[in-house]
Amino acid sequence: MRARAYVIGVVLLVLNQLWLIEAELVRWTLFTNSVPFAHTIATLTALVGLNALWGRWRAMRWLHLRRSEILLVFTMMCIGSAIGAQQMGQLLVSFLPFPFAFAGVGNRWQTTFIPYLPRRFMVDDPTAVRAFYVGNTSLYRPENWIPWVVPVLLWSGFIVVLVGTMLCINTFLRRRWMTAERLTYPSVYMPLEMTSGGAFWRNRFMWIGFAIAGGITLMNGIAYFWPAVPMIPIKRRDIDPYITSPPWIGMGNVKVSFYFFAIGLAFIMPLDLSLSLWVFYVLYKLELVAVYALGVQQNFSSGTGFNNFPPYEHGQAFGAYMAVAASALWAARRDLRDVVRRAL
Repeated sequence: MRARAYVIGVVLLVLNQLWLIEAELVRWTLFTNSVPFAHTIATLTALVGLNALWGRWRAMRWLHLRRSEILLVFTMMCIGSAIGAQQMGQLLVSFLPFPFAFAGVGNRWQTTFIPYLPRRFMVDDPTAVRAFYVGNTSLYRPENWIPWVVPVLLWSGFIVVLVGTMLCINTFLRRRWMTAERLTYPSVYMPLEMTSGGAFWRNRFMWIGFAIAGGITLMNGIAYFWPAVPMIPIKRRDIDPYITSPPWIGMGNVKVSFYFFAIGLAFIMPLDLSLSLWVFYVLYKLELVAVYALGVQQNFSSGTGFNNFPPYEHGQAFGAYMAVAASALWAARRDLRDVVRRAL
């Protein structure tokens, strides 16, 4: 009966993506900035509740899903959300007509940039480009959507290959991660517990935590629309006004926030990993203080996405990613060699 899980998953994928576009593009509520994704957890909660009703209602019992099927639907929503999120699919769509909409005499893109673009992967039709950015027309007019067909199909094929490649890499490294390093995968604990039966839903500590986090969030949401309701300050509290003496003012913005999803995730993360988040954040701030004390120029508005001034925090982060990737591949070299041998 796994076919029904795929059907339900596809239907929820469409609804989930519409919800994601409305939240992230229209209302700028970034569901996919937290792990696990907030909207997929909400959908999983609704699915678990409906599944319990389907199991008790004889006429709907054919829709009752096993735990493996519920997790399959949840996995489909997570992968679909990652691809269609603001940081990937939504940006990709906006990039396709972008060069042709903003090319002008001043930037000389028509001669220096656009000739090198793969036109089949781009939307260069003037009517479609204008309709995308200006609007005041209908999506269903052929001249607006037909120029998108080929680029969307080509990019969809690329995304399928990209995701497939990452799944293959996961398969190669699975034995190393699960048997040698024994990674705990804390982000999967919650969906596993939610689908394990009634114990999770009868746990009073879960409901106490839910009441605290949900109550404060709900109260702050009400206060946003009705200022007469007091707001509990839990996010982005700036403590810069209390740091006034050099060289400590060189550390820049220091904000204190309480994100309930991060607090919950920290409880199930390995202690050394959660501690390292604090250690390296404090180390970064101390670097800023040292740079300020040495009188080195700092400029955080280069506009390139990277800070080209000491202490080069973006370069440090990129170098750390490279070091982690290199060390992981080196540690798994024997497993990878065995995989290659079996494949050949």
